[in-house]
Amino acid sequence: MAEDQGALIAPGATTEVYVMARIPYTKPIRSLRFELLAQEEKAAASFLTFTTSGTMHSIQTVENGQPYSVQTVGKRADALERRTIMYEGIDSDIIYSELTLASHEQRRVQAALLKGYFQSADGQIYEADTIQPEVLLQPGAKQSVVFWARVPKGITGEWGLALGTALSGGKLAEPGQEVSGVLGVKKLRVNPVRPSASSSLAQLEWYPYSISVTKASGSLQEGSPSILLNITIDVKWMESITAADAGHKLVMVVKDSLGQAHERTLVPGTDIQVPGTRTVSFELTDEQYKKLRGGWFNLTLLDEFQGERITLGSQSYNLTFRSIQDPNVEW
Repeated sequence: MAEDQGALIAPGATTEVYVMARIPYTKPIRSLRFELLAQEEKAAASFLTFTTSGTMHSIQTVENGQPYSVQTVGKRADALERRTIMYEGIDSDIIYSELTLASHEQRRVQAALLKGYFQSADGQIYEADTIQPEVLLQPGAKQSVVFWARVPKGITGEWGLALGTALSGGKLAEPGQEVSGVLGVKKLRVNPVRPSASSSLAQLEWYPYSISVTKASGSLQEGSPSILLNITIDVKWMESITAADAGHKLVMVVKDSLGQAHERTLVPGTDIQVPGTRTVSFELTDEQYKKLRGGWFNLTLLDEFQGERITLGSQSYNLTFRSIQDPNVEW
């Protein structure tokens, strides 16, 4: 892979050429033979042939707290792990790493596309999907890059994230291109956590956003089979950063005073504003509500990603009961 395909080399000048080839990872390498060809009119003639010993170098590990650095001119940036979490499923889990990529270029550029592979403590490797913004990155600006993979359930211990710059067709990959190789691979040590749920619904982390329920009310008319709920949700950016839509959904689970659970899924940009404030209204209907003269409801918010969920927080609220004789009575 030459940095500038087809470039001329001045007399006495030098250039670097990277040669990339796919080989089975199980095949031992004892030697490598390279042949360089020179184009003469319409035919290619042998220019230089040499053989070198084949060595398999272990991937360099980045020290804890240090970033993975992209050194390619025009793409220079640092990627630092923000957190790694685990979504627990029934049959499998999802490991999910958030990295912050900061540009070190002096002009607006398309950031280098990154490719990653997770490695468990027992050496098993899982290819990660990458979620990375396609917009140009301003000087000094940051973008959120996510790597995730579905892995067998119950794997514990330290994980590694092998990270590199994506290649396509012998060049640095551009958005939308199929990745055919990875350049400059290094490994980050990551320790997945299972986030604990908050006991309130204020400033919940839903990166890159922060979510708060600023108002939650429920009303019940005497003799009615329906409870009317109004939930106001405020979504703010946690920091100045560019992020791609990762496909997260916000799930509301309402548990009534009878112990019944009711669920509603909110899609960002459709059911809730991101960022922004929106009130979600809906009714719970049950014939047993006719017998109630008060009560409460519990509201739980969950983050859903690829069908798996993490509980963000939960809080209980009193119902407003309106009597037919006195509509101002509260219980």
